[in-house]
Amino acid sequence: MNNQINQIEPVKYDDLIDLSTDIFLDVSGMYHRLNHNETELPLNCEPSKVTLHDIKNGCNPQNIQFSWNPSSCDHCGQIQYNLEIHIDNQTIYKLDDYEGDLISKTSYQLPKNLNPNTTYSWAVFPKSEKGVWNLDVDWQTFTTGEEYSNSAPVAFFYVSPDTGFPSTIFNCNATYSYDMDNDPLTFQWNWGDGSGYSEPSSSSFASHQYATQGKYIISLIVSDDKGASNTSSQPVTVRILETPNQPPSVWFSSNEPSGTISYDNPIFKYDASDTDGNIAGFYRTLGSKYKIDGNTPDESCFSLNKTYQASNLSDGSYTFYVRAKDNDGSLSPHCQ
Repeated sequence: MNNQINQIEPVKYDDLIDLSTDIFLDVSGMYHRLNHNETELPLNCEPSKVTLHDIKNGCNPQNIQFSWNPSSCDHCGQIQYNLEIHIDNQTIYKLDDYEGDLISKTSYQLPKNLNPNTTYSWAVFPKSEKGVWNLDVDWQTFTTGEEYSNSAPVAFFYVSPDTGFPSTIFNCNATYSYDMDNDPLTFQWNWGDGSGYSEPSSSSFASHQYATQGKYIISLIVSDDKGASNTSSQPVTVRILETPNQPPSVWFSSNEPSGTISYDNPIFKYDASDTDGNIAGFYRTLGSKYKIDGNTPDESCFSLNKTYQASNLSDGSYTFYVRAKDNDGSLSPHCQ
């Protein structure tokens, strides 16, 4: 194939200026200066270095998945990441140059092909919301195999909610994990509370309830039937329950289709609010209210979107239902 990565000039970093000057080094080589009238940064404002997940030697150069544990910091806010790939200390790929921005997720599917039978090194640079980089990163090496090598699966999941209490059930959905070779997949979960990894299962859904408060890392291993695997992780926080959680409210945000319509792709728009937390997402269904009834609605109906568009509807009567879910796991009544 002809769309392999071309070698580019290495990135040259200037020396990091002392933090007392209120100047911080941007990973691209540009400096970011904080205005003196901005709030003074706390001392612990640098994100921690990330732990890289192993990439097996002999991997398919046309399908490389990078993943790492999230960085942490008490006063960093939203942490974003930049990925670099080197050959012999020469930079051949920078994520922000290709994507146009950094990413906040902890996994990345390389959109370019690497060369077969070649050794690469890679690292991930975390950046805080205030623009402070951690440049003291670890590098990891791997060697690609032939183009026909078995592809490792891509591991991805989301957890809802990501903050709760000991009474909260944390639901994980890994249905967006996939394998380039269409091999059957198995899923193993580690909840970060000492219980260890679960037995391999063909189900991409899992749930867990924590016994005590604290911060936990949920980890997932996705494996194909040829032994290749990949990992992904997400943090959750379990708080002390001080006051009963209040359910969110949901409503339609525009005049929704009603009565008799002459088209088969109506669009429904909705929004929600929560008096004691944040909205984690929505459960939506067209005509199948039972799917989102009760305290454990069907996770396949869950979405972060505030718009639902039906398509290719046959003649007949339909009712659209939506419920909001807050970050503590409470559900709103149905809106229809």
